Amino acid sequence: MIAAGALGLVAGLGAVGVVVALRSRPMPLDAVVAAMNAPVPLAPRGSAMALDRMGRSLGGWLEEQPFTVGPRWAVARQHLAITGTTVDRLATRVVVGAGAGLLAPALLWLAVAATGTLLPAAWVLVLTVLLAPAAGAVPVVRLRASARARRRHFRVVVGSFTDLVVLEL
Repeated sequence: MIAAGALGLVAGLGAVGVVVALRSRPMPLDAVVAAMNAPVPLAPRGSAMALDRMGRSLGGWLEEQPFTVGPRWAVARQHLAITGTTVDRLATRVVVGAGAGLLAPALLWLAVAATGTLLPAAWVLVLTVLLAPAAGAVPVVRLRASARARRRHFRVVVGSFTDLVVLEL
């Protein structure tokens, strides 16, 4: 029981560490100036030479796959372009969400088991099977809602601009 609690604690701390590491922090002014004055790499951005510190990015790998062509991906690329989100950022959010959906039921089960109440392990499996895809889908749903709101705002702005042009004539 102590080993299960320790494993849950380590997994929970790992999930918190991933979330903290993925948050963007403002760069200090020295780093911005150094980045502006840095020499331009000779290799193009998509080449094997331009890898980030974790190796090949998930979004880059996803864009290279043959299943990322077709009308569904065209709409997804439009949503990404309208909201200004990159494929890497969306893929990272989906992976973190699905990982949280995988870990949350086990951590909840461990917390309940620590109080002395025993729940069947089947509940954990059922919750994991339901929660992991749902948590992974949340960033995609939020992206679609944000794209819809941006399109609506654009229509209002274009309508207002058209009204102003008509008033000038």
